This record gives sequence, structure tokens and C-alpha cells, in this order.
Amino acid sequence: MLDQRKNKDNGFRKQAALFLLVIGLAGCSGAEGLKFVETEAGSIKSSTDAARITIITADETTASQAGRLPAEEEPETAPEETTSAMETAPSDGTDTEASGASEGAAEAEPEETPADEAGETEPSAENASDALIDITPGCILSPEEVAGIGTDELFRQEPLDDATFARIYGKSYKEGCTVPREDLRYMQLLHYDLEGNIHVGEMISNRRITDVLLSIFRQLYDARYPIEKMVLVDEYDADDEASSSDNNTSCFNFRSIANTDRLSYHARGLAVNINPLYNPYIISGYNTDGEKVCTPVAGVNYLDRTQDYPYKIDPDDLCVRLFKEAGFTWGGDWQYTPDYMHFDCRGAGY
Repeated sequence: MLDQRKNKDNGFRKQAALFLLVIGLAGCSGAEGLKFVETEAGSIKSSTDAARITIITADETTASQAGRLPAEEEPETAPEETTSAMETAPSDGTDTEASGASEGAAEAEPEETPADEAGETEPSAENASDALIDITPGCILSPEEVAGIGTDELFRQEPLDDATFARIYGKSYKEGCTVPREDLRYMQLLHYDLEGNIHVGEMISNRRITDVLLSIFRQLYDARYPIEKMVLVDEYDADDEASSSDNNTSCFNFRSIANTDRLSYHARGLAVNINPLYNPYIISGYNTDGEKVCTPVAGVNYLDRTQDYPYKIDPDDLCVRLFKEAGFTWGGDWQYTPDYMHFDCRGAGY
């Protein structure tokens, strides 16, 4: 009787020790819902049987029942038997197999797909370059930028769209303007300044002379003829004195001739003022100081045409020659009230 009780106690202690070992392994794996399955029917009789216990997670059990292996499970092979159940656990209490499975699960997470592989391709260098080039009127372009866009593309004309008309309405296109909107054209042009910078210019003219103006300004550009500024007079609230004092080249402005009530050729978009500060309009008469009257007022410093000035228009320079060849009149030829900035198409048949 005593021997039977000892054998029973020994069997109970073995099973209790094995149960604690399995519980320890399950705790180290960090997985929830573990199930313990004996690989052989009957009770485990030795430490070698302990090594044959398979620990299966709830997910793996489902996969097994479905007739497939879990994603990270190796093909079925008989595990190597160990001499001691305790040797299957690492000395620091960490379950290396469970740890490795956890790392594998982390590595199996889908990686972020790069933008270009997801179909979001970046624009080509050529398209990106065009998108970044600023062609706002008055801005400066490099020769490489001009070449990239194309010079011909930067000399163009178009009817006044709503945005452009909104810019000029109430300014150069004043209330009561007798020129139909349809008769005006917006031009984009290029011009050099004295420092050799290439500027994007703009101008509005009567459609009757738009083509000839584009041709003249293209030839001036090709010859690097200096023009300091070329934006719409509306940038100065259509104040001709302010525009001219800033040496701004312009065309259309519904206004009268200075000191008269007669409409100017500019009012119909049929005249151009070029580099006006250095090429003033000398008005008949003198002021109280005995000085000749001119516009812009700041142009009084450039009345002596025997002197050299920046942006000065001479009788024999390219600008005068090209406009005269196109049938224009140059105000600098007028005897009593010369207007050195001025070119109009009177008598040209446009």
C-alpha cells in the first residue's frame, strides 16, 4: 500500500511539474488563447515526451482545421527530441521560438508603397521647369528660361479676356471710352534693359497695329535695344505723368493730349511712348522760372539733346528707323514741340 501511494505521488508530482513548465512556456510566448495538445494518447511518462508537446495558438488551430498551415509555420517535421524538458527554455526565461515568431510577424507587415509605385509619378524635369518659370509682366527671365519656353511663345497677342479687361476698366479704359473692347489686343513681349536683363513686357494696342508692333519689338529685342520697363499704364492707375516719370513704355490710355482737350492717339491705342523719362515731350512755352515746360516734369533734365543719356532715342537709332519703315511718325521730328518718346501711325493707313 505504501509503495502504491509513493508511485501515485511521484506520478502526480511529474504531471504537476510538466503542467507548470507548459504554463511557463505559454506565458513567455505572449500569445493569448493557447491550447495544449498531447501528441500521443495517454499520460506523458518521461521528460522526452515533454519535448513532443506542440503549443498552438487559437489562430493556428483555426488554420489547421481549415486544412492549411499558418503563414509563418514551417513545413511539418518531427521536432528533435531533447534530453531535458528544461533545456527547451532559454536560461533568461525568454521563449526564443515565440520571440522569433513575433519578429517574423512584425517583418510581415506591409511596407509603405513609394509614391511612384502607387501611380503618383512626379512631373518630368521639363514640365517642372515650365511650371516654376515666372512670366509675370515685369519679371526677369534668364536666357535659359527663354530658350526653354521659346522666344516665339513669349511674343504673342490675344483679345482682352475678362481678367485683363477688369484690370483696365475705370483706369485706361475709362467710362465713356469710344474704343470698343473688341478693337483692343493684349500683347506679351520681351525686352532688354541696359544691364542686359531680359524682361517680360506687356502692352495693349489697337488691333490695327498689333502685328506691326509685335514685329518691331521683336526686332528691337533681337538687337538687344534697351527698354527699361514695359507694363500697362494701369499699374500707375492710368496716370500718364507717373508712368512716364518711371520710364515706363506704354501704348493704350484713353486720355487727351497734354494741356489740350483733344483725344490723343494713345486714346485709340494707335501710339506708343518709349523710354519717356529720357525722351520727354517739350510743350510750347516756358514756366515761371524761364524753363521749358515738358512732360514728364522729371524729364526737364534731359531736354538738351546734344548730351548723352541712358535710354536716349536719337534720330538715327534702330528704334526710329524701324518705326519709320513701318509708316509711323516720330514726334522727335516735330519742330516746335518735339515729343521724343512718341511714335504714332497717322497717315500710315492702318
